[in-house]
Amino acid sequence: MITPGKERTKEATMNGRTRALGLTAIMLVVVAALTGWAQDTVVPLGIIPSPPPSGELEVRIWVDKPAYQLGEQITIRYSVNKPAYIYIWDIQPDGVAHRLFPYPSSTAPQTPVQAGEHILAPPPGSPAWIIAPPTGTEYLQILATTSPVNPFAYFSSDPAQFQAQIQAQILGILPANEQSWDFTSFDILNTPPPSYPRLNINSSPSGASIFIDGTYVGYTPRTVYVEQGLRRITISKPGYTTWQSIYLLFGSGTRTINATLTSLIPSNTPPIASFSFSPSNPTPGAWIQFDGLASSDPDGTISSYAWALGDGTTRSGSVVWHQYA
Repeated sequence: MITPGKERTKEATMNGRTRALGLTAIMLVVVAALTGWAQDTVVPLGIIPSPPPSGELEVRIWVDKPAYQLGEQITIRYSVNKPAYIYIWDIQPDGVAHRLFPYPSSTAPQTPVQAGEHILAPPPGSPAWIIAPPTGTEYLQILATTSPVNPFAYFSSDPAQFQAQIQAQILGILPANEQSWDFTSFDILNTPPPSYPRLNINSSPSGASIFIDGTYVGYTPRTVYVEQGLRRITISKPGYTTWQSIYLLFGSGTRTINATLTSLIPSNTPPIASFSFSPSNPTPGAWIQFDGLASSDPDGTISSYAWALGDGTTRSGSVVWHQYA
């Protein structure tokens, strides 16, 4: 849970930084590249799957670390590519959702946030955002719209219910180019956080869904932190083959993954025309045979033949005859 609270002392922050810098061993090894798995579809509880950016509006949200100890300060950042109305909420490890922005205590009319990168300031009167119980994985979700909406009107103690309501009342009504969604996650621990490997995940084409160990984490391109150990990465996009691989990840290093997805839509290569004629040295007035059976289609079969014989005459068929005056 994220709550407004007191800032930690400078000494405690520096000690935490020293511990983090002490874990610098890096070992990231590709174990296998696998094909033929079923597509993963698991989405974290309460999270609205973010569609690929529409090109009109795009929002992103992230935090400064993959894990925090109880009582630690957290910095929340977000960016938007054009002026938009911004809504941010968190989903605790126990599934309870809390409104973060606009601030619950605010009664002022909402105004658009300008394009660019922003830090989410704590509510007035609070110096910082502080990590609070319960422990586990916490999610932050952000919604950007070109016109004001009120997603918090649909909040419920049941995360699946408010997820469905927001999808129906906002995602299903606003045009795709007037909304953008994103989310991030982090772990809340009782003890100092361990080292986390970082993955920069890209795909060609971009806008593909990323699943780590079967759980949706967003769309490409994206940077994510993962737990150490054996991790299964799946990247999929409708109309393309699914890319999958297993990685063994240790330490706090960064690895870049570039996945190439192959289109499932068959290509249509133009046929190649080829013909012969006889006799090879015709005389004026002689009948000449043109044979197009040597023509071919690299990815199909030839369905028809059309001839333009140079004197305004046209013919059809694989073999034709013509007499030149």
